[in-house]
Amino acid sequence: MAPLLNFNSPPILNNEQLEIPNIPFPVYWSGEKVTYGIIQNTNIGYVYVFSEWPTTPAEQQFKEAIIALQNTDGLVIDMRWNEGGWALWFDAFAILSNELEYSLNDVLRCSPSNWNMCPTGDSVSYKITGEPPYLYDRPIAVLLGPTCVSMGDVNTNRLKYLSTTRIFGKSSAASYGWNNIISSFPDWTIRYSMGDMYHLRQPGNYLNRKELPLDYPVWFNPVDVANGYDTVVEEALEWINNLVYGHDVITDKGYATPGTDSITVSAIVENPNSHNVITKVFIKDLDNTLIDSLELFEVESGELWQGEWLAVNQEDLFKLEMKTTDQTMGESFTIENVNRITTAGPIVIDSLEISYSPTPDLYEVKPHIKNEGQILTLERLWISMSSDDTSITFISGPLYLGSIAAGETIIHPGIYLVRVDSNFSGDFKFNFDITSDGWLYWSDSFPDSIISYATSEIELPVSFSLHQNYPNPFNPSTTIQYGIK
Repeated sequence: MAPLLNFNSPPILNNEQLEIPNIPFPVYWSGEKVTYGIIQNTNIGYVYVFSEWPTTPAEQQFKEAIIALQNTDGLVIDMRWNEGGWALWFDAFAILSNELEYSLNDVLRCSPSNWNMCPTGDSVSYKITGEPPYLYDRPIAVLLGPTCVSMGDVNTNRLKYLSTTRIFGKSSAASYGWNNIISSFPDWTIRYSMGDMYHLRQPGNYLNRKELPLDYPVWFNPVDVANGYDTVVEEALEWINNLVYGHDVITDKGYATPGTDSITVSAIVENPNSHNVITKVFIKDLDNTLIDSLELFEVESGELWQGEWLAVNQEDLFKLEMKTTDQTMGESFTIENVNRITTAGPIVIDSLEISYSPTPDLYEVKPHIKNEGQILTLERLWISMSSDDTSITFISGPLYLGSIAAGETIIHPGIYLVRVDSNFSGDFKFNFDITSDGWLYWSDSFPDSIISYATSEIELPVSFSLHQNYPNPFNPSTTIQYGIK
């Protein structure tokens, strides 16, 4: 017994995990809360998350892990030992998700004399801060165990809001909500719960001391541990490596004329075991009401699948949801909000005001923008301008449009600054991308063909007012308007 009594060992965590080769555990006592890497001979990322405290380093370390692993074919987030804290992972969720969603809320006793629970206004703290259009559209396995507590419980529940996530292991400790500590006694301290939590979609169903539902309940056995085999990890890798699912969903355009145009939808479908597969894309409005669907078909016996959607005869904005069914195994995998399309608008460039400023080789461009739709006011719009002309060396950043009613033309108060070099010929043609809520729906070029101006013969300052040189895809009028001041 003497060697054990004198054994000089650093503090040891009681974590029920086996270390992944080349991905060490966090050195918790030195301030390391997260470590990560790629599992040998795979392109699957692995992240250990030991803590969400202190907030700033824990937040930054998890963000760095997700950024480094965002191009992997799958992700394992190991939270089997997690002490909690207050890192809410907003920056990381902006990569993992592309949609803002509210998840959880706190409840506290309504008063010292009232045992009823009253919701707080804390749901904003637990929102899923997805940012369009990027989405990590690969499978995510979250490993869980009974030594995951507090904010570890909370963040696991938030990860479950991602349609790509599945939970492996055992339930976490289910110790949600605010707590307080009694530490005024010399020999002991204790924490006690001050409240509870619930999902906003399930009010009244409180979470404290309720096991978190698992997708794959699995745990260690003595033989596996003796052989260095992490049963939970291997189950997660088995799922990722054999899953039939689709990703990288793209469309050939963002806008289609209602009832007339078609949009081609393409995706990569992973089918590692050559099973019988059905792939469908569901078109939903932004309230998640199902509008239509289409089936994708394999292109030339490869991973690329495609289908064509005839636009419905209504103006609206739509989100795409992809469901891949493995008929051989009787399983399906759905990824929500993989892309967006629209039959609203289109938003087009009606005309431009172009001024040549006294500053050498600098133009000012003011766009006039029109909503050619019949019904919908389009909101939260941004417009960016670019050019394929290499002699145009600089164009200033995007302009915020706000909203444009159907049929309305607005003159933006802002301008684009355009700098050219000595090779500029005086020919103008600009490209415009218009987004709503971060999604690219409409693109336009103006003019449709290049228009030239011999600015060297005009006394400065000079300005041009250019109207769309029709015909264009959205307006068959043949009128060409221009003005020179």
